[in-house]
Amino acid sequence: MKQYVFTFDTNDCQRDLIFNASGIVDAVNQLKFIMNVLKADSNYQTKSVYYKGIIFNNHLL
Repeated sequence: MKQYVFTFDTNDCQRDLIFNASGIVDAVNQLKFIMNVLKADSNYQTKSVYYKGIIFNNHLL
């Protein structure tokens, strides 16, 4: 499992969002879901979203 990191910038703040996903398509779908939820709340306006990178979780068995 990989963790995909996106920087989400709104009018008020900038934060990193980390998604546990099996691939980039899954991570982008999770990001789209969060953006749709924030669009429903009129207080937040998204300025930009940047892809930051991948965090690999290496677990020993």
